[in-house]
Amino acid sequence: MNRPLSHPAKIAAAALIVFFFLIHTAHAGGDPRHDAAPMMWKIDSLESIGGLPVEVTGSPSAVETPSGRAVRFDGTGDGLMLPAAPIAGWEKFTVEIIFKPDGDGPREQRFLHMEKDGGGPRMLVELRMDAEGAWCLDSYLMKDQKNRLALIDTAKRHPGGRWHHTATVYDGSTLRHYVDGELQGAGKVDFGTLPVPGRTSIGVRQNKISWFKGLIREIRFHPTVRTPAEIAADAKSVGSYGTEKTKEGKECR
Repeated sequence: MNRPLSHPAKIAAAALIVFFFLIHTAHAGGDPRHDAAPMMWKIDSLESIGGLPVEVTGSPSAVETPSGRAVRFDGTGDGLMLPAAPIAGWEKFTVEIIFKPDGDGPREQRFLHMEKDGGGPRMLVELRMDAEGAWCLDSYLMKDQKNRLALIDTAKRHPGGRWHHTATVYDGSTLRHYVDGELQGAGKVDFGTLPVPGRTSIGVRQNKISWFKGLIREIRFHPTVRTPAEIAADAKSVGSYGTEKTKEGKECR
């Protein structure tokens, strides 16, 4: 016959449950009470990124570049999966990426995908590449089928084959995104937060479609809304991106 727990025993049991919950969510990559600090992921290894183990798909390679060590993805079957989503639990965030997309990659490329483990709310950073080797940024937030937003302006094109900086910013109600310090668009969406635990894929969507072709060097996660001036300074610090313009009237498709 089971005996009811005494009051002190109930307190001890509750404390133990909370302890294991916090341990689990911290290792799963996202209790905001423990992880609400900026994180920088150097994408320079196939074994460990941000102190987390990496699950490798295909044959990506860690290479040296004049701008620093990075991972190259072939656009057909290379990807990385990590057992954490740094933005999980954050009501506001900024995600910055330093990368170099090749000009001859697939038309649709999802190169950063964070999602609740098991499916559900998600955040993606994507690009659309045109036949001339220019691309436009596509940022996506989804809470559910009624609350989602794909942010893209197909007239804002950027040259492939060069290093770029992107920033995707959510302030709790509005999604904004930037390329090389310049605003590309903004829109309202009720996203809430990404639940814990989460997972992150780099170079591919988590269901292994929409492969990225090029180099990714660094991803930065901030639990705050970076200002336009801060984003412009971050972009400038990455390096020179050149001044060439794409043809007027062309759009990414």
